[in-house]
Amino acid sequence: MKKYSLRFSITVASFILLFLSCTENSIEKANTFKVEDSQVIFFVEDSSLNVIVDSLIQITFASPIEGLLQSEPLFSTIIVNSAAEVTNELNKQKNVLQVIKIISSTTEDINSQSLEKDFLLSVYWKNDIKKLYEKLKKLMLIVEKKELELIRKSFSRNSQKNIQTTLLKNFGVKTVIPKKYKTEIESDDLFLATYDPPDKDEIKKIFIFSFNYDKTDLSTQVLANVDSVFKTYFMGEEKGTHVTIEKNLPVVYNNSIYRGLWKLKGGFMGGVFVIKTYKVSSKITVCVGLVFDPANTKRMHVKEFEAIL
Repeated sequence: MKKYSLRFSITVASFILLFLSCTENSIEKANTFKVEDSQVIFFVEDSSLNVIVDSLIQITFASPIEGLLQSEPLFSTIIVNSAAEVTNELNKQKNVLQVIKIISSTTEDINSQSLEKDFLLSVYWKNDIKKLYEKLKKLMLIVEKKELELIRKSFSRNSQKNIQTTLLKNFGVKTVIPKKYKTEIESDDLFLATYDPPDKDEIKKIFIFSFNYDKTDLSTQVLANVDSVFKTYFMGEEKGTHVTIEKNLPVVYNNSIYRGLWKLKGGFMGGVFVIKTYKVSSKITVCVGLVFDPANTKRMHVKEFEAIL
């Protein structure tokens, strides 16, 4: 059986130590996880496979986030062909979520599993594009989950624990309410909090409520109830203006998560919203995050809401 050389073992060990150091330092220095920098490195053993790997990355890891007005990729991705290039990327202090090594060997080395850690995974190329595509799709889901866990953990370190306990009691959901949000409404029926920094042209809101539902067309019920809350509590400065769901673009639904666009009816503001729903006894609990941030990309806000709600 083929075995890894001592040099390769040392290289992998160096990756692990460097990556863990970079990750811990970046999280300790800030309460927020820099999701806009989230990167996946593809270490392709055989550079002749770069074109194939890149084409598959574009429809997996770098595919556009659905539900946004502008095209933004799920992850920042890069292909490298040597251990030195991987090290260079790690030294850039970006949030490298995963290093995925595409190995062109025809025989899998089971001993390699002992060398692979949380951030370094191997995928074996066996001249089968379909199988490589399926493997990358599965890894994408793993990395996506990993990122959300990191974001949630980052915000949990400095969150409003008392409010979270109340929300669990009132609505049956475990949320993370970052310290930066100011509570505006806290009742048995509705929770509403806002982040509106004076030095930024950015507004974020979180609200949570529940409703009794029937089994027919749940999505329509969820969106109608969200729109009702928008109309009641999210009014513009001009009389008669209020927030509503943008009806001219589809709301995307996947795995109890909705993504879509909101607009100020009668005004000019707009942005992105994320809805997460939970079945709690005979009710549906709805957790909503929306953002107005015209100057920046929306990926970081979407991932934040998906992680904490």
